[in-house]
Amino acid sequence: MTNLSPAERRVGVRVGIVALCCGLLASAVFAQETGVGIEFSARGVPGLETIYLEGTGTDDPGGLLRIDVRANEITDLYGVSLALQFPEKLLRFPKSRSSAFVEGPFLSANGAEETILLVRLVENEIIVGLSRKGESAGMSGSGLLVSLEFRGLEVSGKRALRFRRTAAFDAEGQEIENTTWLAGKVVIKTSD
Repeated sequence: MTNLSPAERRVGVRVGIVALCCGLLASAVFAQETGVGIEFSARGVPGLETIYLEGTGTDDPGGLLRIDVRANEITDLYGVSLALQFPEKLLRFPKSRSSAFVEGPFLSANGAEETILLVRLVENEIIVGLSRKGESAGMSGSGLLVSLEFRGLEVSGKRALRFRRTAAFDAEGQEIENTTWLAGKVVIKTSD
């Protein structure tokens, strides 16, 4: 390229970029066509007063799956308790990792004294308790409650994640009766 004019070098760089992008696009299309990886799909579209799951998978069947437990358009939420049942033949919850569960900012906002997060693994269920503390009011609106991180087991399959023993509480300690809970399903596809 040393004997090329600046205009010819720019053309060469553009051709190289186009070739690189085409190669990346072809590999992305191949990954999509083979379907290898972890995918999460929600059970439905969250409406008012809903606590739901949102997931982010990977292209790697043995990679990480991040599941967020979120509140949508909820009123006076002070705390939640839930058990999330997951398919132990497809996913592992690495409880020893510091990133396996992370508290979201929703319940700790607007002057909460602090929040309390308890996470416990019992067989194929993760039990979560999350609450504001002190005399603060409950939170209204939408936001992230907690993130949970799973690792795929590199086994193909499709299974549901389910909420069990759920409750949402207001600032008075009363259960919010009209709360809807939406879970979802995970799909793991291997290249075999």
